[in-house]
Amino acid sequence: MLGEGEHALARNRFNRYGPLLSLGRLVEAEQILESCLAVFRGVVDLSMEASVLSALGDLWYRRGDLEQAAGLERQALAARNRLFDLEGRSISHGNLADYLDHLGVTEEAARYRLARIVYDLVMRHGEFLATDLGNLAILMRRAAASEKRYELPRLAELLARPEFEPLQRTLTEWKVGLDELQAKIDQQVEEVRRGVEA
Repeated sequence: MLGEGEHALARNRFNRYGPLLSLGRLVEAEQILESCLAVFRGVVDLSMEASVLSALGDLWYRRGDLEQAAGLERQALAARNRLFDLEGRSISHGNLADYLDHLGVTEEAARYRLARIVYDLVMRHGEFLATDLGNLAILMRRAAASEKRYELPRLAELLARPEFEPLQRTLTEWKVGLDELQAKIDQQVEEVRRGVEA
């Protein structure tokens, strides 16, 4: 059994990966993250395990390996879905949407993008939502430049998919009215679209 001291050291070491990434020292950052991951798995710290997996996804994204990045972010999301970590789920959905968009898997990316928007609306997380809508505007402009129209799926369609069962469960637990939520999503998306088309 790993001791509390090693766990605390791993949490401190984890904070060093960001500056290393910024400096482009990816090998050192990866070594730190991999060693932290082993410790957090050893003590069953699911929250920190998810954070490390997400950080490793970012690292592989910076290396240009989008498949690896998306795979790691899926693992992070699976861990966060086992916790009541709505902010963490939102971040993972957003990261995964970005990686999938870069991979050209646009329909699947749009589903994860909608899930992120839903979490941020439900949490009333204005700063995250502003980022979501800014990213949506970029995607709409990009689609328009190719004479296409960027669309998000409908909420009911999203919630019918098994991979979004944790989101469905959260909305049920929070007694969120789905019709009202869809109307809010439509309003936000329409405002973004008007801004893009202006």
